[in-house]
Amino acid sequence: MKVKQLLWSMIGIIILFFMSPINISIQAKAADMPNLEQIYSNAPQGMKLGDYVDIPTSYKKTNSTTTVPSSGKLITDYSTNIIQMITTKSTNKQQLGSFFGNIITDNGNRTYNYFDLNKPQEISAWIYSGTSNAGGTATDGFAFVLQNDPDGSNAISKINGTPTAGQTLGVWGNASGGGIQNSIALEFDRYQNTSTSGSTNNYDNNSYTMPSGSNYSQALKDQHISWNYPGDKNSYTGKNILMHRRTPNTVTNLVPMAGDDGVMFPYNPQDFWRHILITYTPPASGSTISTINYKFNDKYPDGTSKNYGFINKGTLNVDNKQFNSTDGKVYWGFTAATGSPSSGISDVAMVIEKMPAIAEVKATVDAHDLTTNRSSSEMGSTTNNQGLTVYNPLDTYDGDGIQFEYNLQYVSGLSETGSIQTQIALPEHVTYSGDSTGSIGSVVYLDSNGKEIKRTNINKSQIKKVTVTIPATNSYDPPTYKTIDGLKLDLDTLKDPQTKIQILINGFATAPISNQATITDVESEHTSYRSDNYSGDIVSPPLTISNDKLVIANTNSLNQTVDIGSKAKFTGTFKNTFNTPFDGNDLAATVRVYDQNNNLIDINRNENITALLGSTEGKFDLSYDTSNFNVGQTYTVKITLSDQKERISNTLTYTLTPSDKDLVLSKFTSEQAAYERGQDITQRYRTKYSDGSTNIDLTKAKVYMQIDNGDWEESTISAEQILFSYDFNMTIPKNTLELGDHTVNIYINDGVRKSNTLQLKFKVIENGIILTPKEKTITVSDNSPVNLEWSTKFSSEVNNAKDPVPQKKVLQIRNLDQPDMQEFKDFSVYQNSANTTTPIDSFKSTFDFYLNPIDLRGKNLLLDLLKEGKNEIKMSVTDGTYTSNEETVVINVPKLTLEATPEFKDYYSSSKNSTFTMSLTYNYLEDSNYTSDLKTVPVSLVTYLKYGDTSTGFLSANTSLNSPEEKNL
Repeated sequence: MKVKQLLWSMIGIIILFFMSPINISIQAKAADMPNLEQIYSNAPQGMKLGDYVDIPTSYKKTNSTTTVPSSGKLITDYSTNIIQMITTKSTNKQQLGSFFGNIITDNGNRTYNYFDLNKPQEISAWIYSGTSNAGGTATDGFAFVLQNDPDGSNAISKINGTPTAGQTLGVWGNASGGGIQNSIALEFDRYQNTSTSGSTNNYDNNSYTMPSGSNYSQALKDQHISWNYPGDKNSYTGKNILMHRRTPNTVTNLVPMAGDDGVMFPYNPQDFWRHILITYTPPASGSTISTINYKFNDKYPDGTSKNYGFINKGTLNVDNKQFNSTDGKVYWGFTAATGSPSSGISDVAMVIEKMPAIAEVKATVDAHDLTTNRSSSEMGSTTNNQGLTVYNPLDTYDGDGIQFEYNLQYVSGLSETGSIQTQIALPEHVTYSGDSTGSIGSVVYLDSNGKEIKRTNINKSQIKKVTVTIPATNSYDPPTYKTIDGLKLDLDTLKDPQTKIQILINGFATAPISNQATITDVESEHTSYRSDNYSGDIVSPPLTISNDKLVIANTNSLNQTVDIGSKAKFTGTFKNTFNTPFDGNDLAATVRVYDQNNNLIDINRNENITALLGSTEGKFDLSYDTSNFNVGQTYTVKITLSDQKERISNTLTYTLTPSDKDLVLSKFTSEQAAYERGQDITQRYRTKYSDGSTNIDLTKAKVYMQIDNGDWEESTISAEQILFSYDFNMTIPKNTLELGDHTVNIYINDGVRKSNTLQLKFKVIENGIILTPKEKTITVSDNSPVNLEWSTKFSSEVNNAKDPVPQKKVLQIRNLDQPDMQEFKDFSVYQNSANTTTPIDSFKSTFDFYLNPIDLRGKNLLLDLLKEGKNEIKMSVTDGTYTSNEETVVINVPKLTLEATPEFKDYYSSSKNSTFTMSLTYNYLEDSNYTSDLKTVPVSLVTYLKYGDTSTGFLSANTSLNSPEEKNL
């Protein structure tokens, strides 16, 4: 401030020399200085403190009941709570004041408003320290303190046991003790105590010897910021000189701590309040060294940040062992004092903006380009030459849809925030025109799971002019101001962890009118949140707006009628607004398709649109398959092009009206009235279009079938089912359906169209043909061929008036009396003639065939199948569509013994070589009624000869008989 005062003196001399009448205005400056009432009435918004802090009214001397009064006091007469630390209303030059967060001890556990050394913490406040830094008026100063002193919130400097003001700032002691114990203090010392004699005015003497390699400074000047451990005797040296630790490179000197920062009169009372921000980071795992970063004079009263180079800032590497804390919970607060020989009395007061334990709220903001689908949070950041993080701007283009997203999330705390008064300065070069209802956004309240619980609309009519602070470019210059569009919103309280308020504001990027390609920077704008228990500030992300847009135009109709399944065509040209040449990189086309209810149903992307290097114009030719369109609906197609700079063109909007032919499904095979349960039910279907075309891809089609009002079943058509390109079979497997009446509905979808629905009605029966034998049991009584007669007819359920034309399906024989005929064996029937070997498989509706019980000479030997005993003949037939029941006929062939009797018992021959004739007769011993055809003779005759009395004989070979009566031997 000395520089400023000198500057004003020089300006005053010049003005007096040339324009003495201005003396009246100069003299008015002192009169314009705001009084304490005005300063308190215009204090920045802070917290409603209640019992969150403990402000001592007095301090006890050690081992005494005598007390020293405190100047501390909570003032609640204004729009915000103010803590008085030092007051000009007292004539006492020696003053002390302090306050600490109110810690409640419950069974040894510290709760309520403590400072947690184990977690990141943040404290911010506004400090008023008088209207001048002039010597003799400045108080000694104040200090931020973290402590674990046994006196708790009553801890204060006590030299020789007596609470001591002046250079102690209420926290320091000396080499003999007296400082607040187990503590660390960050001092804001407005007066340099440099006496070389006496221990009450020598803290800031630069004559001490620094320990080797120490982090101390001897470059102290007025109005400095430094730190140390007040309760550690090693923090003092020599004649009780306080050793000042660097933060981190040097002590911060010549810090403006009072006054208005050079603001020209008439003064604004708010400008006398100075902001402090304390940010704490706990030690890394395995370490005891924590970090405290402080910023002083970092923002204006409305919350706008000052230029970084003008902020008084520093970093403290704190050894947490100094706190001697077992649970990491310590007191936080501020102390203040005045009373050094050259100090004065001026009011010191504080407005608490944020405490660590009350309402922890996380504020964020993001900007989204809704056209390019990019966000500022994706743009990354860089570090400038001052070590600051600088966020890269979100590059947008004229006309892009922009959405600003402001979020407040309640993290934790003892209290709800209370209603939050919010002022948002809307970023410029964005048009907030609103939708058809005037809506420009909404306020959304979300529960801890992110579920929306409430939404209120923001209308463009709510936009009002707000005043925005523009930071000064010189540390001693006042800020300037501008008026822009903004919003003032009253938000509901936040109180439950992880609940959130989301403010969404929509607009369009609007580049200034220009006749050449330009890029416009959109500055970050300030948003403030103020409530009883929470205050926060944030600025919107930076943007750029380019007016050199990618422009496309159509060269074919925007309204088209298309055949379903065909390809809609979209052709056009592209160029840049100011005909700037392309860089040779391909463009990408995005085709968005909407139904008639404006629902997005498809997105296609083509990334191979050629833009020749150096060209100023190009062409595109796009298509879209309309196979999924439906007749009777109107479709909208929106096309944009984009380049590798992520510019997105204007949108071409096409209207497509589908025309179509019907898909017709018909039965190729005639419908049957009945199907047998044991056979597959297969139907052949034919497909075609109503215009007669048959270019149907059945491999992509799907068939839908419903049986007896059941669920519709979807199936595809396999290659085996396709008979032609337009015919196919569908099969219901055998034994799927029960006996009785059934209804089947079926239709096909070719991927675009749904056909008509066919309905089939039929019965499931057991057999469609009835097979009936004339005789089910036949007993053989002679050697004649056995005739088996059969008749067939259709079942009445078949509804067929014609007679069946049956074919053999099953024809088998067995004879359980014969060892080699225990199982049924297939056989065939033939014409009963000796020269026929062709089997008979087809019959008339009434038919018969023969089987021989005994070999009949001159007949078909293939029919000699009957054997002695019980012969079972099993038969069923089919006509190719239906099958018959299976019937069994039994043929009983008696077991008989053939007896041959010669006419004479003895025969004589006169010569060895002569022949004789032996006459034989034969019959069947067991059945005298069994008769045979006279033409039928035994198959063979076995002859035995015996000579004389010898018992030796021989068996002659079987000899065929020439006649039924004789044989020449």
